[in-house]
Amino acid sequence: MLSRQFTTSKKIEGLVKFARIKMTGWPRLINLEVTKLCNAQCDFCPCWEIKDHPQLLDYTEIMRKFRPIVLSLNGGEPLLRKDIMDIIDQVRPYVTYLTMITHGQLLTEEKYKELMDHGLDQLSISLNYLGKQHDDERKLPGLYQHFSELVPKLTRQGYDNITFNTVIMDRNIDHIIPLAKQAKEWGAKISFSSYTTLKNHKEEYRVREAQLRKLREVLDELLELRKTQGNIVTSEFYLRRVPQFFEQGHMDDCRAGLNFIQMTPDGYIKRCSEMPVMFHWSEYHPDKVPENDCNVCWLSCRGETETPIDPKRLWEFIKH
Repeated sequence: MLSRQFTTSKKIEGLVKFARIKMTGWPRLINLEVTKLCNAQCDFCPCWEIKDHPQLLDYTEIMRKFRPIVLSLNGGEPLLRKDIMDIIDQVRPYVTYLTMITHGQLLTEEKYKELMDHGLDQLSISLNYLGKQHDDERKLPGLYQHFSELVPKLTRQGYDNITFNTVIMDRNIDHIIPLAKQAKEWGAKISFSSYTTLKNHKEEYRVREAQLRKLREVLDELLELRKTQGNIVTSEFYLRRVPQFFEQGHMDDCRAGLNFIQMTPDGYIKRCSEMPVMFHWSEYHPDKVPENDCNVCWLSCRGETETPIDPKRLWEFIKH
């Protein structure tokens, strides 16, 4: 998930880091929750029910220790933190590629440009439906209209690092292709992940058996669009395994806790966002991570870190 603003020197830095990480076993991706709080009320996510949670003011020492290739700032809703620019300044020197995931309601043209000025490489906006259905999911009236006006305004100015994130669920299969085409029309990229019941055990969101044939057809079309549109950044490796995940209900050999980790706002480490705390950040070492027998998700943060770095994927990395 790279922007053309990701320079040649940064790509070289990323490849060098990748080689080091392959030898040492340290995580290549960190998902840092800068807050647990959120002003949306998605029924598949419990964050909006959290009223308070401890959070650090400074993440410098953490990033100095880990130095990941990719750091994703998320939440909750990260733009609720008034000091988010300070946080970006703290972590920026230690990571190769810095991203943020937001629902987009608090995003303005001025805020976006400030984020870019402080060193953000990519801004990702969650988007699961076209139109008012997306507002209804988030319980944020006018949300879709807001970024349907804002994003094209930014991309027309030459910004090419806005990506929409779509979670594939039973109830939005008909939206997948239209969303990819709409993102292209807005001048934005789009990525995909697979719904998991880990967060709140809502089985009705999982792609059901009756929908699997349709899902395969949609993903075949999506893979063709990936070749022609140039804005679908999810790897072929990941997309081809999405139907398999929903059909069998699991994907074995998860490397969560090793390839990537989740960090709470107060500096504790989990394997992923839905698993319990393992260590304080100061205690983490790959050798201490216990064996992982969880296999019930195919989230993109997991799947993309498992993507083989073969010549084809390396070329995708270089050309974007």
